[in-house]
Amino acid sequence: MAAGGAVDDFWRLYRQHLQLPEISHMLEAMRIGNLDPEDYARASSQSKKNDDDPFRFEPDHRHPALQFRSQQPCNAEAPLELLVDSFETPNALFFVRNHFPVPPPPEKPVVRFEGEGLKEAVELTVDELKEKFPQHTVSAVIQCAGNRRSEFNRRLEGKPPVKGLNWTLGAISNATWTGPRLSEVLQYVYGDERIPEELASEGHVQFWGRDGDGQQNYGASVPAAKALSQNGDVILALEMNGEPLPVDHGWPVRVVAPGLAGARNVKWLSRVCLEREESPSFWQKSDYKFLQEHNEDDAEDADALQVMPVTSAICCPVEGATVSLDEQNEFVCKGYAYSGGGRRVKAVDVSVDGGRNWISAMIEENPEGKADFGRAWSWVLWSAVVSIPPGGPESSLIDVGPPEETQEVEIIVRAIDDANNTQPERPVTIWNVRGLVNNSWHRAEWDVARVVDSAARLLAPEALRVLVRDSIHHASYDGPAEDYLSLEDVGRLLRAASYSAGVKERGVRSLTSMATPRGSRRYIDIAVNLTDGMFKGVYHGGSRKHEPDYEAVVERAFRGGCTKLLVCGGSLSDSI
Repeated sequence: MAAGGAVDDFWRLYRQHLQLPEISHMLEAMRIGNLDPEDYARASSQSKKNDDDPFRFEPDHRHPALQFRSQQPCNAEAPLELLVDSFETPNALFFVRNHFPVPPPPEKPVVRFEGEGLKEAVELTVDELKEKFPQHTVSAVIQCAGNRRSEFNRRLEGKPPVKGLNWTLGAISNATWTGPRLSEVLQYVYGDERIPEELASEGHVQFWGRDGDGQQNYGASVPAAKALSQNGDVILALEMNGEPLPVDHGWPVRVVAPGLAGARNVKWLSRVCLEREESPSFWQKSDYKFLQEHNEDDAEDADALQVMPVTSAICCPVEGATVSLDEQNEFVCKGYAYSGGGRRVKAVDVSVDGGRNWISAMIEENPEGKADFGRAWSWVLWSAVVSIPPGGPESSLIDVGPPEETQEVEIIVRAIDDANNTQPERPVTIWNVRGLVNNSWHRAEWDVARVVDSAARLLAPEALRVLVRDSIHHASYDGPAEDYLSLEDVGRLLRAASYSAGVKERGVRSLTSMATPRGSRRYIDIAVNLTDGMFKGVYHGGSRKHEPDYEAVVERAFRGGCTKLLVCGGSLSDSI
């Protein structure tokens, strides 16, 4: 690229490569000396004074909880323990994938539209995109194709290390995006000329961003059949979670192509072209392709990666932590699951014995309602109560051991989508040169320790503060509205609350979520949420024939950090 000239500017721009061991090893043979630290500091300072630092337009602040894989350009994962805390990822915690420095703000925010059959290019300002067209909102995941790449390198099984940023599980996030449909904008641009039918069915829509290295800008393309379909839901996003796009996520306008690899969702959009051929950019023609050892040299002819496969991950507790089991030898794990192409995740399974036996996780889908078939663009969040008996079943890989002894446990998760696609067991079966689309079973390991404290001491009457809300009607509980209660009284109160709310017919709501019965057999289904020491409900499933063991459920919550219990039944309109 330097054509025999100085390479300083290129190293300043592509700084992420200096962090890769293979690059350092390659350059070591060419070392001729080391720059004096004072000279380096002086040069860096002078660069910024002269306003020629390519990274001078980076945001002043990024959330400190982000996990950085490279600082310049910024590539950062969402923190796992917060990633599954809400269905829509907060803007500040949404993962960041930048190939180049953040570009300078445009003097006039416009997008230029070109294409075959169009007599002349058309430019639309961001204001026109907002005012001339209906605004469409879609809840959609964006996932880097390299998400979970690090697992390839952890489990090579004889394969060479893969190339690319060492993403773990957090190069994925979910948000609501708002802007005009690309299909409607292109129809407007073509007007009476109309889009040629063959181009609409077999062509490609090319996107170009404003970010680049001075010789080329970032670019990608998607099939025109996807972009021009109303059901494809491709939009020119102007807002993210109800706010203007943040700089890191493409302000003032970006492409959101739901169900496709993150690389196709071009940020800082400057140009859109409808052509017969896919984008000629490096990231479309050579990068982001599933290449294995036998076809690594055929990158130009290989298909560009578009649709992402079904995947899942365990996010909480964070891997490597020490987890305390309760006296039922249980703990709760949480994560996400997603499938590209608009396919809905219909099941998530968890195993504690290497995949020989599985339990079903509880799934939280889009709170806005079930998506139409083929248009499930968002993820699901899942949770499961995992039981690890001492010694485990005969087939178990886990042996918790005697009380107070800490030992290692491995838990596996897999997902199944509505086309019955599921995940491969091991990364080696889908190994590829760039370490893309790792959707193998996710395996997480923790140290687990049994809790040996007595329930009498943990749940002493003075320990659990109970707040009763007036949404409980006709309850058999006649105690005070706020008091310290014994475990026995807590159980009596919960029974009164559940029956007064009519859970046999319509379920019970908690403060933070509503879970209606999944069938006539389940008569109580209240969500668990431990926040700031407040236990905001109980999750317990039962049948009409069996009384829930409220005391046991409350014990589990208390051991998880609960110091207060808020009891509500029926309508929560008057609750805090």
